[in-house]
Parts: sequence; structure tokens; C-alpha cells
Amino acid sequence: MKRIGLSVVLVSLVTLVGLNAQERKSGFRAGYLRSATEIEGTSGLSGFYVGFAHDRPIGQSKVLWVHGGTEYTQAGWSISDDTFNRLHYISLPTALKVKLGPVFIQGGLALNFKVAERVYVFGEDAKTDDNKSKIFNLPLHAGLGLMLGPVMVEARYNHGLLTVNNDAGNHVGYLQLGAGLLF
Repeated sequence: MKRIGLSVVLVSLVTLVGLNAQERKSGFRAGYLRSATEIEGTSGLSGFYVGFAHDRPIGQSKVLWVHGGTEYTQAGWSISDDTFNRLHYISLPTALKVKLGPVFIQGGLALNFKVAERVYVFGEDAKTDDNKSKIFNLPLHAGLGLMLGPVMVEARYNHGLLTVNNDAGNHVGYLQLGAGLLF
């Protein structure tokens, strides 16, 4: 009797793990990015993002999902075409996603790690130890999207909780508009 109970438990666990693995959706996402900061006299900077994404249901729910991924993101700000600060991040976003039919909303947090930075003033490289940005940022994000089969279109706004360098109030925010495929 003990063996039968253990066998039922093992078969149930394998079945649940298998169902959960079947429900998991993975793929990629990419798109346009427009970023800005709160520093007076600066304007937005255009860039792009590209990366991998995955969604996993919470338990047996078809409505609540955990969204995660890894992506390359450009952010920053500009004063003119030849005076700007462009930050290159590897981002690890995590969010709670609520799916209502083909529409979804999500909100979460990302860990952004700076992998490169370009600081140009009047077209000349001007990066110094005094003006370089911090290596880590922590943006909150919220978004809205639509799933059309495996195709996803979305808009997501990210607001940095940390200042990115020594300028007071220098929180970088960015809007992502993009698409992806999740299988």
C-alpha cells in the first residue's frame, strides 16, 4: 500500500511538472525604445532593445503568469545630436502578468547592469570618472500588450528608482514599443 501511495505521488508530480512545462512559453522580443531623464535641459534619446522572454503560469492558472527574461537595452539622454550620454544595459526583467483573453497587463521590476557607456560632448568622447554612470539601475515597469497566436505586441514604461550618476534627480525612464514571438 505504501508503494502504491508513493507511486501515485510520483506520477502526480511528474504530470504536474510536465503540464507546467507544456504551458511555459518562451521566445524573443525586440523593439524601439525612447528614454529620458529628469535633468533640466535634456531631451530623450532613441534606441532599441532585444532579448529573450519567457512566461510561466502560476499554478494551474490561465490568468496569472510570471514573466521574465534577459535583454540588451539602450537608454540615456541628450542635449543635442552631438552631446549625449548613451547607456548600454543587460536587463533582467521580472513581472506579474495578468492575461484576459488575448490582452495582458503586467508590472514588475528589472535588474539593469551597465555593460558600456558613451558620453559625448560636441561630438568628442568626454567620459571621465566624474561623469560616468553607476553600474546598476533598478527600474519599475508596467505595460500592456496583445497576444495574437504566438505574436506579441506590447508597450512598456520603465522608471528607474536609482539615480544613474551623481546628478541629483537623474532617474532614467524609458518607453518600449515592440513585438515578439512566444512559443
